[in-house]
Amino acid sequence: MISGWSDWVASNQIITKNLSDIGISSKVSLQPDWGSWYPNASTAKTPTLLWQNGSQGSPFGYFYANLSKNAYTDPGQDGTATGNWEHYYDTAATDLLNQWKVTLDTTKQQAIATQLEKIWLQDLPIIPLFIGPRWSTYSTRYFHNFVTPKNFWGDPIFTTFPDNILSFTRIEPGGKAGA
Repeated sequence: MISGWSDWVASNQIITKNLSDIGISSKVSLQPDWGSWYPNASTAKTPTLLWQNGSQGSPFGYFYANLSKNAYTDPGQDGTATGNWEHYYDTAATDLLNQWKVTLDTTKQQAIATQLEKIWLQDLPIIPLFIGPRWSTYSTRYFHNFVTPKNFWGDPIFTTFPDNILSFTRIEPGGKAGA
């Protein structure tokens, strides 16, 4: 954990204590900065409980990143591009995900998700601890048409590709004075 991220440090200290209470050995190891922590965390050289990508509008992306062979990254390689930080895949899950991505039928998608959940619970490639909150800050003083719960057209984080392209094409000049 990056030592300056006090909220994450405190959360992980609580989790570590709770795991210890049920007999699971865990510890919070503090790193001085991002440059010290990130390369080891993203390649699984140092196990980490920090990252999650479960904040998408559909569970497809979460299952894809954590179960699909198409997202698999070899151990020792940076898993950031696909979200496969645990360096794991399941062949049956890959087949199910390939079926999911070619159907818009929500009933079929739900049935596939249920099968993926069973694979997930059987294998537990990682144990999700945080929902992966997504937040951003903006002002409507000079611009409008930002992402909102009622106007949700993409990830509000300006660095998230390809959704940041949507931001560049949908956010428009003209706001509310004094906003």
